[in-house]
Amino acid sequence: SYRDFQCRETIASAFERATHPERVFVGAVEQNSDGDVGCMEPPVPCEQDPSQTLCRYQSQVRLFKVDAKSATGPVFARHV
Repeated sequence: SYRDFQCRETIASAFERATHPERVFVGAVEQNSDGDVGCMEPPVPCEQDPSQTLCRYQSQVRLFKVDAKSATGPVFARHV
């Protein structure tokens, strides 16, 4: 995702809509700048509310982070 502010909602939605979320695994390339919302950054820290979807399934998400300044487009991201 290139600076996608909805990335975390998209990932959470995949687990929430799944009949068997324990079988879902997500891989994402996060191409953000300082201050952007991260794909695995829940609205409230997991320590305060571990029941959030991103917190419950964080072990099933692989995130590859790239600084947005170094991003070269979706073709690169698809082949990481």
